[in-house]
Amino acid sequence: MKIIIALIAITTITGCTWVNENPSGQSVAITNADTIRQCPQVGKINVSTKHKVGFIKRGSKKILSELQTLARNEALKINANTIAPESNPVDGKQSYLAFACPR
Repeated sequence: MKIIIALIAITTITGCTWVNENPSGQSVAITNADTIRQCPQVGKINVSTKHKVGFIKRGSKKILSELQTLARNEALKINANTIAPESNPVDGKQSYLAFACPR
């Protein structure tokens, strides 16, 4: 019985989102760096989130969503309104380039 309860708890935890998006972060666009030619780069953002809970790996879609949310939140701090992934997510870490594009 304890094993079943532990498995249910781990399954529930691995599906949780631990990152809260700043409401203004929704205005930050995510695009491909190759498509941003007229926008000045204002910085680089490195973000990370948990990719495992204990020995259980979290879902890649959930991790990517959290990384994007974190990057959007950080973009606001450096007055960027567009971000583009510079790397693919690896072990819950990812780098983004930040741009200030005309709107």
